[in-house]
Formats: sequence, structure tokens, C-alpha cells
Amino acid sequence: MTGAGLRRAFLAVPLPEAVRTAIDRFARTLPRDGVTWVRPENLHITLRFLGALAEEEAEAIEREVRDAVLSLASFSAAAARFGAFPRRRDPRVLWVGVDAEPEDAFTELAAAVDRALAGCGRPPENRRFTPHITIGRIRDRGRGRRSRSASFAWVKDVAAPQAEFQDAESRFEVDTVVLYESEVEAGGRRYVPRMTFNVSR
Repeated sequence: MTGAGLRRAFLAVPLPEAVRTAIDRFARTLPRDGVTWVRPENLHITLRFLGALAEEEAEAIEREVRDAVLSLASFSAAAARFGAFPRRRDPRVLWVGVDAEPEDAFTELAAAVDRALAGCGRPPENRRFTPHITIGRIRDRGRGRRSRSASFAWVKDVAAPQAEFQDAESRFEVDTVVLYESEVEAGGRRYVPRMTFNVSR
């Protein structure tokens, strides 16, 4: 890598266009008011947010992450249930969950990335990894918890989106990890791939 480093970087699993299209179609069935919806081209599964990276640190991360994920096997995954963080009754982030085959494959991938980043001086985050695709963020506009819960009561009643997805639209192979840089442009953010790492044993 050459240049002056990266400003807002993160590691993520990219999604095929068919999966992104299906998730966007599902998201468009939900109420639009008060939510900043993620553009379909920006849908992904975040493994770790990194923030600003100096060029030297980015190069070290490239070496460590490449070796770490290369030692893993690729695996199958599927977009599945709908959920919200921190919880459906008090939503701030709306997401579509992801199931993997084997079940612990995403956990192993995230742990391998954490170990690689620890080798670059970035300790693991102190929270359980939950593979998900963020589809929207609640705009608070000064709402308190009670007001927010009332305004977005519909969130707790949303059915799982599996029925919305055809099998070919929801299933995908996890065989790459991408280091993205988030750039601001007119109309929102654009996620630019800067490095791609193959997941293969």
C-alpha cells in the first residue's frame, strides 16, 4: 500500500449483489420515517472498525490479516432474521442477522481477525461478536428512550425476512475479507475497498 494512510477504515465481509438487492427490497417494506437507511451498495458484515490508520499501521495490518484469514476455510452463510440493537423495544440500529455453516464459522473468522490486529497493537474489543448486516440507524432528534420506543414500536413486530428471500438471494460464500475506507460524498458515505484478503485453506 502506498499513500498517506486511511482515515475511516474497517474490515468487513462483502456481500454479492443479489444478496444486497434482496435485503434492500426487504428494507423498503419497512416504515421509512425517522430512519437513515443504508444504501444497498454499502451493505456488508463488519468484522472490526479501525478508524484512522497511518500508512505503516495499514501495511502491518495487511500482513497480519492476510496470513490470519488465509489459514481459514471459506464457508457458506445466509441472510436470515431481523433484529435491532440494543433491543427491539428500544431500537437504535436495525439489522438482518446472518447464519453460517458451520455455525461457529463467523466467530472463528472474527477471532482470527482479532488475533491478527492484536499483533499490530490493537487489543480485541470487549464485546461478543454478532454477525449482522446493518440496514438502518434510528435518527434520535433528541428523543428519550420512552419516546423512541413509542415512535418505533413497529420494530418489535417485524417478521423475520426469510420469506422475502429466495434461496439464491440469501445464501452466499464467505471467501474474502475487505479493508474498506469510508469516504464522504454528496448524498452520504461511500465505502471504498482498499485491500482484499482471500479466506482459503
